[in-house]
Amino acid sequence: MKKTLRLWAGVLAFGLAGAPVTLPLPPEARDAFAQLRRECPECVESSVMPCGTPEIGEGARFASTLHQGQPSRGYWLAGEYLDVFDRAYRDASVSDAELEARLRAALESSRLVVAEPGFASLRSLGPPAEVDPRVSGTHRRCLSDPAAHDCSGAECCNKKHGSTEIRATWNDPEGERSLVWLHHPAAAQTLLRRGRALAYFCLAWEPGRLVGPR
Repeated sequence: MKKTLRLWAGVLAFGLAGAPVTLPLPPEARDAFAQLRRECPECVESSVMPCGTPEIGEGARFASTLHQGQPSRGYWLAGEYLDVFDRAYRDASVSDAELEARLRAALESSRLVVAEPGFASLRSLGPPAEVDPRVSGTHRRCLSDPAAHDCSGAECCNKKHGSTEIRATWNDPEGERSLVWLHHPAAAQTLLRRGRALAYFCLAWEPGRLVGPR
């Protein structure tokens, strides 16, 4: 959790790092991964943002920190959202309305994947049922020019003007709850909410790349 918060602070100050994180799937996911790749190639070949426990990690930690809840499920968002966000959020030539349109388009073309217990199956929920990007222009301008907004850096901008919220909602026909994905850049938080009580923490500082089971 602390690592996630620190890294998001780095994202806001300096932008995303270039190299994607690796997300290797375990051997028991082999059949489910092969089926998902046939049915939804973009679900495994696009950039991936995994959402799991508060300890969600990359590399060898990925598979063991993805699942939680009852029944135990994990999720990942497949698509180019992070790339679009990183390129455009602090670009002063992109208007707030244009940014919202780009983020909406990126999420509408994304896919949310459900990893069932033990990776017995991997299901795509398709594109979101609803997307609601709300961008704070003041926050964007403060990050580009903190002094003009009475700030000395990104931390101050986040505290004073960080009201940007990007939201996307999916419905799971085989699950009992709706799924709401929330990106709060200034709060160093990207969450996926499963129902009212269960929150999944998403690795959102770099695009991830899945590595198929060996």
